[in-house]
Amino acid sequence: MAKSNWTLDVLQLISKTGGMIDLIPYMVSMEIYEDIHSTFLNAQIDILETESIIEMLPMVGNEFVFGSIRIHGIHSASTRYVFFYMDVYKIENEKSSKHKSTTFRMQLVSQAFQENANSRTRKYYVGTQDLIAGQICSAQLKRPIMRTDKCLLEEEYIFPNWHPVACINALAKNSTSIKYFDTDYVFYEDLEGFHYLSMSYMIDPAYEVKPSKGNR
Repeated sequence: MAKSNWTLDVLQLISKTGGMIDLIPYMVSMEIYEDIHSTFLNAQIDILETESIIEMLPMVGNEFVFGSIRIHGIHSASTRYVFFYMDVYKIENEKSSKHKSTTFRMQLVSQAFQENANSRTRKYYVGTQDLIAGQICSAQLKRPIMRTDKCLLEEEYIFPNWHPVACINALAKNSTSIKYFDTDYVFYEDLEGFHYLSMSYMIDPAYEVKPSKGNR
């Protein structure tokens, strides 16, 4: 399915207890929300079905969506692939029509959201903020930080039983970029993964989005 400069190749609803449904034949629209001031990736899919997906794959609270997207560049060599896994956290706006079809909206959230909710950080760290953020992200959110603006100062931290994201956001408030001397850092997720960057890094003309290596 093509739209603008990207092609959706795969969109599957998968149960952690077994079973899979291809959502592309039923999809009316899909929106993915990326925000540098919101830590986790969110999405919504509007579904039109003439069969009952809920009966085909009972929704018991353990479902997730896998997607594969091709993002097209000007030349074929610049085409890149991104893959995402997102948990289903809400089904809403279910409506039935006279033609025996049902429409509903599937709300999705990054799988790292649940990792954050289930984890706490009680540990002593020493190092630059970007290195500590990377350690916390890999160990507790189960994903690496894809892009980092290296920090200037090495410091000591002890976190008092905080969730991982609260720890990383606290680190961001104390970060200073080696290259830009910028103290305005953000930690956020997009389709490529997590990023720990200064605002100066992101507005630098030399900043370039590199192809995903499909690590997620």
